[in-house]
Amino acid sequence: MKRLLKCILILPLGWLLAIETVAAKESPPTVSPYIYKQLNQAQQKIDSGAPEQALLILDKIIRQQRSSTYEKALAQQTSGLLYYQQQQIAEAIKRFTLAVNSDALPLQAAQQTRFNLAQLYLSEQQYDAAIKTINQWLALSEKPTGEVYLLLASGYSADHQYQAAIKPAELAIKLLNSPTESHYRFLLGLYFETENYDLATTLLEQLILKFPSHKEYWLQLASLYSQKHRDKDSLVITEMAYQKGLLNRDDEIVRLTQLLLHLQYPHKAARILEQEMAAGTVKSSQQNQELLATAWFNAREYQKALIPLKSAARKSTDGTLYLRLAQAQFELEQFQDAISSLNQALSKGDLKHPDTAHLLNGIAHYQLGKFKQAINEFQKASQFDRSRDQAKQWVNYLNQKQNSS
Repeated sequence: MKRLLKCILILPLGWLLAIETVAAKESPPTVSPYIYKQLNQAQQKIDSGAPEQALLILDKIIRQQRSSTYEKALAQQTSGLLYYQQQQIAEAIKRFTLAVNSDALPLQAAQQTRFNLAQLYLSEQQYDAAIKTINQWLALSEKPTGEVYLLLASGYSADHQYQAAIKPAELAIKLLNSPTESHYRFLLGLYFETENYDLATTLLEQLILKFPSHKEYWLQLASLYSQKHRDKDSLVITEMAYQKGLLNRDDEIVRLTQLLLHLQYPHKAARILEQEMAAGTVKSSQQNQELLATAWFNAREYQKALIPLKSAARKSTDGTLYLRLAQAQFELEQFQDAISSLNQALSKGDLKHPDTAHLLNGIAHYQLGKFKQAINEFQKASQFDRSRDQAKQWVNYLNQKQNSS
């Protein structure tokens, strides 16, 4: 709000110049020589840094019966500016209101006063009055400006009327000669507040082109794509942000890795995660080690999966990761190591399917020619419904093999 009010009250205090400018365009009522002389004296006091004395002269004009309605309105308008300069906002509002309500000011001067008055209402959090005043301005204007629409949108937004703020905010950006990033961000905020995610998506697609170095827009757009189940578009945007060097936080790299894994790009996910862990951008936590291991495992790079799997498995509170480590070792035909990992998995426990560990343990012992130990593991696996048939087949096969030898 403060940024919007920074250029408040652009009507000059040099009201004599203002009179001449307006007169040339609108032919306002004339000022009598007597009042003109008093106004000139007030201007001199203003120029010499004596606003209090200027106000005394202006108040005299307002009280005088010989002053016309126009002359009084002119004095009210000028005194409003002086009160604003002295930070007496309530009195400035009162004087501007009297000037406008007199209906004596030429249209241009009255419109400028309404604009100033609306800004003051906003600064005082009198949002209803601000909105009403701006709408009066718009009703009398043949060619509204972007600044006025922006002011109206700010009033609605400050009053939490976000939906009502959208149209004037859009018109403001359309009419402003050079809308700034803050104007776009204001409109984007309105879209999010009102859950207009389609409009937010379209605007963000424009913002990443206008302001490509701002990470926030890339991540917001990727998130919106993800919400719409446009996962491939989300990945493209996230990868582009990464390639531009915008992703420099642990959670951002992890999010990219997870998205790559989700869309079946495990090798790329593993390379990026391993590189960023080595660079220190991503922490070497148990969770991240597990993610790296999963990426290498899914990429069928079992040898590369071993180190992160061992690291994560040692820190894990259950045996799940030791079971996955055993599966990687099994693929590499490291059967003795697999047996050790399977024993660790069973020892730590809390396995979703402990029968799988017993089956693999049995097969690993079989590969090493240890039939007795293999049968023992298969018998343990046969105690579970889901593995009973397979385990019994192995037991029967090994018994026949031993009897025939």
